[in-house]
Amino acid sequence: MTKNNKIISGVIALFLVATPIFALRALAVSDTTAPSQPSGLNAALNVGNQVILSWNPATDNVGVTGYTIMRNSDILANTSNTTYIDINVLASTNYSYSVLAYDAAGNVSSLSSTVSINTAVSSDTTMPSVPTNLSATAISANQINLSWTAATDNVAVVGYTILRNNVIIANSTTNSFSDLSVAPSTTYSYAVLAYDAAGNLSVQSNTATATTLATPSDTTLPSAPGDLLATAISPSRINLSWSVASDNVGVTGYNIYRNNVLVATSSVNSFANIGLSASTSYTFYVKAYDAAGNISAQSNVVSATTLAIPSHHEDDDEDGDDEDEDVNCHHDNGKHLGQLKEHDNNGNHFGQLKIRLNAQVGQDDDRKNK
Repeated sequence: MTKNNKIISGVIALFLVATPIFALRALAVSDTTAPSQPSGLNAALNVGNQVILSWNPATDNVGVTGYTIMRNSDILANTSNTTYIDINVLASTNYSYSVLAYDAAGNVSSLSSTVSINTAVSSDTTMPSVPTNLSATAISANQINLSWTAATDNVAVVGYTILRNNVIIANSTTNSFSDLSVAPSTTYSYAVLAYDAAGNLSVQSNTATATTLATPSDTTLPSAPGDLLATAISPSRINLSWSVASDNVGVTGYNIYRNNVLVATSSVNSFANIGLSASTSYTFYVKAYDAAGNISAQSNVVSATTLAIPSHHEDDDEDGDDEDEDVNCHHDNGKHLGQLKEHDNNGNHFGQLKIRLNAQVGQDDDRKNK
C-alpha cells in the first residue's frame, strides 16, 4: 500500500466511525466524486514558535466537509476551516505539512503540495505558569466572553491560545477574549494555554463552560456608533469616545476593535486603551450590540499615535500637582537672579516668578549690624 493510500484509508476510517451505516449506504450510491486538491498551502511562524497553516478552499460537486492536516506524513488533525495553528512544535526543528479535502460521502482528494518550515532557535526552555480562574460568560445568542488570570514566565508571556471544545480557535495577547463564532442555545467548553517567545507552552488552564442564549425574537441591528475620536494621552494610553448608538430595544454595549482585532467591550460610549507601545500608530473602530446579540455596522475608523517616551521627567514636585518646574539662574553685577517657571503636562507655560538674591551670603545681615 502506498503512502497516499494509507493516508486516505486513515481518513476514511475516521469518517466511518462517525457516520451511521444507513447514511453511508445512501451516500455511496449518490456521490462518488472526490473534492479537488487543496492549493496554495502556506506555512508561517507565529509568536511563540507556533506554525500557522493556510490554504485555498477545495471544491466538490456536493460540498467539502473538512480537511485533514498532515505533518511529516502523519495525520495531525482535522478541521472544517482553511487555516490551522500547530502549537505542538519544538524549537530548531524542521516540519513538513500537506492537506487533503474530504466530503460527506467519504471521498478524499489527492494531497496538496508540501511546504516545510524551520522553527526558531531558542535557549529558553522554561514554560509559563498555568493561566488560572478562567471564566466564560454568555453575552448573547452569538457571543461568549472569556477572562482569566494572567500567567507568568521567566522571560515574558507573549500570548494565550484559546481552545473551544478541545480545538484551537484563536490566539490572544491579553487575558481576555470574545468568541463571536458561536451558535444560539449551544454549550461550549473553553481552556487556554500561555506561551512565550521561545514557543514554550504552559499546562492547560481549568475548563470553563457557557451556554449561549436562545435565538431572540429581536433581529434589528443597532445603529452604527458615530463620531469616534481617538486621543493619545501618554506613551501607553489612547482614549476613545463616540456618539451613542440607538436600537429598537436598547443598546447593551460596544465592541472595541484595534487594528481590526476585537480587544475589549464597553457598556458606555468611551474607553481607555492602556498598555500600548510608545510612538506607535493604532487604528480603531467600534460596533454596538444589543441584548439579543445583534451587532451594528462599524463606526468610522480613526487613528492615533501614542506619545514618545520623554527623555527626562521630574517626579519629585513638592507641590504634588504633576507640573514641571524649571529653575534658571544667572548673574547680574555680582548678584544672583533666580527665575522659576511653571508649565503644565502639555508644556504650556503659565507662570514665571523672578527672585533677586544677594550674591554674598549674609550680606543683608551685615548691613543691619552696621
